[in-house]
Amino acid sequence: MTNHRVKNILTTFLKRLDAGVGNVIELINELPYQRIVTTRCKREEIFDLYQLGLFHCGNDQHNGTIVQAHAQYNQTEIMELVGLQPHAQYSRHYHKNSAAVIYIISGLGTFLCGDALIRYHPGMRMTIPAGMLHGFNTQSRTFFLSIQTPPIIHPESGEIDLHYPEGE
Repeated sequence: MTNHRVKNILTTFLKRLDAGVGNVIELINELPYQRIVTTRCKREEIFDLYQLGLFHCGNDQHNGTIVQAHAQYNQTEIMELVGLQPHAQYSRHYHKNSAAVIYIISGLGTFLCGDALIRYHPGMRMTIPAGMLHGFNTQSRTFFLSIQTPPIIHPESGEIDLHYPEGE
């Protein structure tokens, strides 16, 4: 789905919501969706991914002025709304090439980042550098906005940059 199509979906939804027609569930049902299921230690980990857009970063020229869109040139970013299951443990993992910034929208639980345990709640922002071990223990259904550079799931090959430490 193109960024233009996602923008149209969001714009239409916000107008309908402002007019008192529609709800968030209707919006989510219209977004491109992918469910990733992994198995660790005989336990399924379910990631619900709602794609909000794929963005190409680099230098643009606007009215004769170079605009640096991102610190890393010629990178691709993706924005996804990620849903995690309630009362679930998501094993520590890392992404070799992908860094992410996440914004907790709803849910409570513990975020494992390196050796730190951080209690998360709505309104928090967390940065995950490429190569950083991280995971989640959810108390409730959790949704967060994830901005990944480059995308964890390669947009052309579908290859997933998801790795687990040896011995775990």
